[in-house]
Amino acid sequence: VMAGTLTGNGAGVTNVNATQLGGNVASFYQNAANLTAGTLNDARLSGNVALLDGVNTFSAANTFNTSITTPLIQSTAGLTVTGGTTLTLQSSGINSVSLDSGTTGAVNIGTGASQKTVTIGSVASASALNLRAGTGGISLGNSGIANTIQIGNTSGAVAQVINIGNNATAGSSSSLIFGSTVGTSPVTLQSGTS
Repeated sequence: VMAGTLTGNGAGVTNVNATQLGGNVASFYQNAANLTAGTLNDARLSGNVALLDGVNTFSAANTFNTSITTPLIQSTAGLTVTGGTTLTLQSSGINSVSLDSGTTGAVNIGTGASQKTVTIGSVASASALNLRAGTGGISLGNSGIANTIQIGNTSGAVAQVINIGNNATAGSSSSLIFGSTVGTSPVTLQSGTS
């Protein structure tokens, strides 16, 4: 039986393979570019798509042009974070901010070639700054470049206490060395009225 036009809901028609549906051929409905409504299941997405509620691995460099809030960033190939204006690492509330290499790698702050000011600690309120090195020692200054190392304030009417080599207990011992034993190295210790 052949007919140019069928009317009705087609409920009794079987074994029919339509060449078009809604005026479109079958390949139209197999092309995701034609989706205009509904929600696509995550399983249908490419493995190259990052998911909000899943673990994502980025194998290429990515640039984020807005703020990022994350509890953890891990990188096996190195991590470079660059701020276009100001780069801020800040914890929420009373939580701490930790910078650590994890093993024996160095933690470098402000070691690039460009001239810059590196400030550690706050100039306001009761902020404590601790420099601790265990048995490795603490070095201030660069032995290869002439520079000035300043400890304490040189301007302003503020009272400061600078302690060097304070012993924690009577059994502790400290050796203090000022100046160099090589070349002309003057050492000047100055005091005001006390």
